[in-house]
Amino acid sequence: MDRGARKTITIEDVAQEAGVSRQTVSRAINGKGEISEATRQRVLEVADRLGYRPSRIARSLATRSSRTIGLVMPDIANPFFPEIARGAGEAAYGLGYQLFLSNTAEDPEREWSILRSLEEQWVAGLIVCSSRLSDEQLIEVGRRQAPLLLFNRVVEGADAASLLVDDAGGARAMMAHLLVAGHQEIGLLLGPTRSWSGMRRHEAYRAMLEMADITAREDHVVHGAPDVAGGRQAMEQLLEQAPGITAIFAYNDLMALGAMQACQAAGRRVPDDCAIAGCDDIPLAALATPALTTVKVDKTATGRRAMEMLHGMISGAEEHSGAETMPARLIVRESA
Repeated sequence: MDRGARKTITIEDVAQEAGVSRQTVSRAINGKGEISEATRQRVLEVADRLGYRPSRIARSLATRSSRTIGLVMPDIANPFFPEIARGAGEAAYGLGYQLFLSNTAEDPEREWSILRSLEEQWVAGLIVCSSRLSDEQLIEVGRRQAPLLLFNRVVEGADAASLLVDDAGGARAMMAHLLVAGHQEIGLLLGPTRSWSGMRRHEAYRAMLEMADITAREDHVVHGAPDVAGGRQAMEQLLEQAPGITAIFAYNDLMALGAMQACQAAGRRVPDDCAIAGCDDIPLAALATPALTTVKVDKTATGRRAMEMLHGMISGAEEHSGAETMPARLIVRESA
């Protein structure tokens, strides 16, 4: 045996040193059960002196809970989501939690598998961002899991609260900007068909065209993967089926950057021949050439608020239902 190896202090060691039972030690450390304050303080002093550290795994098994939060995201490569994670992580640390981050890669089957796995970990709560699951699946998650917060998703009948971005308001502001600039043929590049944000933006797009007495055309709307390659491919399709297009509103900044690439390859100048705008205001938006007009969301503040809401649900200070909305605002740059 290595004489330098340090002996692991167990709960039995603390009990023996303090002259109490193992159950009393557990009650003192977990702050539960009927024991006197004098006994609790004596046990805690002994535990501290011996260097006892309760096993988080054992505690989770005993309480079917933990100080870990499950954070599930659709695409960690999208610069939008790491900033959400940063805000949530900052708030979690301040509240005494740790984040367990999972990436679904925009795959509903993978997302479902991850959520079932987190259920087995007895996490204290879940933040699920931009879920691609069906309403029925999320209702089941809310029924089976720890407190559940849905980011940018509302599911009627689910035991879950929601934190939303004002997608409709941001889209209306962007469409008003393009319409005032004189654009009559405005294309819309949308992301995943199950995206809550995409549906809200699509509704606002159609409503603003109607207000301007412009007929919404189906061939002006194309779905694509929510990344640069998806935006490029969607824009290529749009230019082929609607060559008269003069402006583009994209699902996110990555798709907008891909649309810029497609325009450049087709010999269309941005913004002279085709104005292009995105959503989210990721760092790349201001660095693009031309700089990208977009809808700004304070992503770090949004992640922080998501964690604060979830903590309120865990502690009982907030309801396990209802929705809150974070603001979005127009940022005008050279691309539109």
